[in-house]
Amino acid sequence: LMISGDDAEIDHNTFQDKSTEGQMIIVHGPGTNQMAQRTWIHHNCFTNFPNAHVNNCSSIQIGVSGRSMASSHALVESNLFLRCRGENENICNKCCESTYRYNTFGEGCSELSLRHGNFNIVYGNFFLGTEGVRIFGKDDKIYSNYFEKCVKAIHIGNGDALIPPDKL
Repeated sequence: LMISGDDAEIDHNTFQDKSTEGQMIIVHGPGTNQMAQRTWIHHNCFTNFPNAHVNNCSSIQIGVSGRSMASSHALVESNLFLRCRGENENICNKCCESTYRYNTFGEGCSELSLRHGNFNIVYGNFFLGTEGVRIFGKDDKIYSNYFEKCVKAIHIGNGDALIPPDKL
């Protein structure tokens, strides 16, 4: 499912049994440098996305590298993730000002990655036997999450890389 417009709502769906390259949901935006605004992804179940051993296989990806400094104001809440390992990033955030709250990441899921972008918020989530949260941006807030039996709970990197034409 690709979202390019503003104010999209994706709710009460099951995304399952994916074994091919690509994301279950990807949020882009209009034009070439803006992000879709106020996407709301809630009360969905994502399950059975085995490791595809290729890039771009997240359950949810919000943003792309070239737009990663644009704000999206996306809200991802109250979703269930089970056995989602499409790649190392179960959720891949590449934008600014998104919120991830009240989600449950069950056994066998890869990480929630704030890969690019700043001012993102992650709180009130359950990480049970997952790879936790990976953070690379500035001014992100991660609080009040529950981590149990995670390979790593929180992984903080410096996020400095040169991806032409934008410095991230």
